[in-house]
Amino acid sequence: MTKESQSDYRRFYSSNPYEVLGIPKTSSIQDANKAKRKLIFRFHPDRNKDPIAAEITRSIIEAFEKIQIQATNVVHSSYAKEPVDSTADKTTERETQKKEESYETVVADFVRFLGTYPSVASFKKYLDHLRSRNIEPDKLDDLIKSERLFEYALSNCKSDLFSNFASRSSFLKCRNSWQEIGVNLSKILEDHSLINHIKFCTEKLLIEKLCMDDKKGPDFYSSHVKDWLINGVDLSDVINKFGVHKILSQRAKMWLVRHGEDKFKTFVQLWVAVGWKPDIEKLYS
Repeated sequence: MTKESQSDYRRFYSSNPYEVLGIPKTSSIQDANKAKRKLIFRFHPDRNKDPIAAEITRSIIEAFEKIQIQATNVVHSSYAKEPVDSTADKTTERETQKKEESYETVVADFVRFLGTYPSVASFKKYLDHLRSRNIEPDKLDDLIKSERLFEYALSNCKSDLFSNFASRSSFLKCRNSWQEIGVNLSKILEDHSLINHIKFCTEKLLIEKLCMDDKKGPDFYSSHVKDWLINGVDLSDVINKFGVHKILSQRAKMWLVRHGEDKFKTFVQLWVAVGWKPDIEKLYS
């Protein structure tokens, strides 16, 4: 590690979560989320071979969670119950107002809370908070089954795919957690936008592995494709997407120049075996 990078890395050991993410204190939770995703993409141990990459990644995640908790507490504090008044009449009046709380107010609070980008765990606590406000069960059920929450849960699953490099097991864990709450995501893998997102994340990861000259690339891709196929998601065409195809072609030409024709042929055969369709004549040109 260079002196310059050592200086740059010091911030990841700060107790200030905003300093860790490199954003001002006035930043929104959305800004924090963007900064977290960008840094994780840079420092995740799967793509960054620095010895302290894993430690930095943990620091980034913890910093975002601190900011998320702070944002959640701000929202929750606005819902805090008023202190009990010693006057019985006023207490009764407040109880009546609480029972008559309009559904529109609850929906507005609900939308506001989703704006803090809560995790599944945070959302479960928020549901407990809503129940404590004596909201009618059928009204609460309407919120859980609303299109707005479905779209948020879908977005949250997409974010998980990006942060965890299109991991099927991590995605299923996230999906199942939302389903436990009552959000119906049983047909989520039929959503074309999600499938395209899985392909996009796979393409990005594959390009990263190729740029790192990862010799386990073909095995990784083959295993990744088989893994997702269990859930009916076909990723076999990702290897021939323009970005991946271009990098593979560049790598093949490099092997030809640096290592000779025999190793070049071995490289090409390994990738052809997992679905690559190169123009061999162009590789020789």
